[in-house]
Amino acid sequence: MVKRYTEEFKRMIVEQYKFGNSVKEICTQHNIARSTVFLWVKQYTSDEAGQIPREHYLMQKELERLRIENQIFKICGCAPASPLPDRLAAIDAHQKEFSLHALCRVLQVNRATYYYHALRAPKQTQLQIEDTALKPLVKKYSKKAKDASVPARFAQSFYRRDMSSANAGSCG
Repeated sequence: MVKRYTEEFKRMIVEQYKFGNSVKEICTQHNIARSTVFLWVKQYTSDEAGQIPREHYLMQKELERLRIENQIFKICGCAPASPLPDRLAAIDAHQKEFSLHALCRVLQVNRATYYYHALRAPKQTQLQIEDTALKPLVKKYSKKAKDASVPARFAQSFYRRDMSSANAGSCG
């Protein structure tokens, strides 16, 4: 089971170690492992320059994150206030250059939203699919009626009639 300790608790343990308490006493008193005490002592002890290695590491990590965010803003050409389709297109375009996690964080797009867009969102809506299926029928029946303005609902009823007659013929 992983235990989480606060920064204050870790610093208190390091101070006890610096005041001369033995590692064994500290470990038994607070029920923590020896290796944990030595790790915290290493992380929270100042070096010659007066910097604590853990704080230096966290500052370096934060600086790198900010540099990446700045590059993403410069290259993408859109902001978190841009419309969602624009942000999704920017993520698609720059996914090879930056991590998906960083792009989504900077452009404020939920990763689940991006994955839905990329993996599950159909290229055409159901209405567009039906329209492409009905266009030839509309042309066919508009030529029969010699009227170029046959409404789509009539074409759908003709389509259903054609399909039911085609299915009835194939069953017999």
